[in-house]
Amino acid sequence: MTALAENDLQARRTRIRERELLLALERWAPAYRDVAGDTLTYVFEIAEATEPERDWLRQRVAEKGLPVTPGPSHEQVRAAGYQANAAASAAFLAGDYEQARDRIDDARVYGALFEIEWVKLHRFISARAGYAPVMTENEELPELTKRPDIPRPVDLQDAPRPEKPGPVAVEPEEQPED
Repeated sequence: MTALAENDLQARRTRIRERELLLALERWAPAYRDVAGDTLTYVFEIAEATEPERDWLRQRVAEKGLPVTPGPSHEQVRAAGYQANAAASAAFLAGDYEQARDRIDDARVYGALFEIEWVKLHRFISARAGYAPVMTENEELPELTKRPDIPRPVDLQDAPRPEKPGPVAVEPEEQPED
């Protein structure tokens, strides 16, 4: 395998997205199985799937069927992400750069890394291994704005709190002259 093939971040990005879609399917399809309507419609919304991704997932379900038991919980997914990140660090320190890159991909799947962090880590690991990652598209690094994460229930404690207004200066009243 050439360095170009090993460093194709776009191919890795595609595999990561497929794994994210399957994770959403595993987590949510069993819960929506008894809901009226198409189970996949709910999964598509939750995963914010594009039309090609929807087609891919439909084909996958046609081949393998819907999951019967629920997948990992939000907490389990997050823990797996942190474990993958730690495993990537251990592999990197041991000099196993390909394993480190694979575990970084796992951490991204499980929502432990932002896209920009994932790209920077791949570049860092690749530079240490002696080859430079190749992006197959002419792309800019994405903004650090959104972590692809399965949403957790809203907690009222998380709601923004309006700040208490500060003191207001009051002008002294004018006293009438006698």
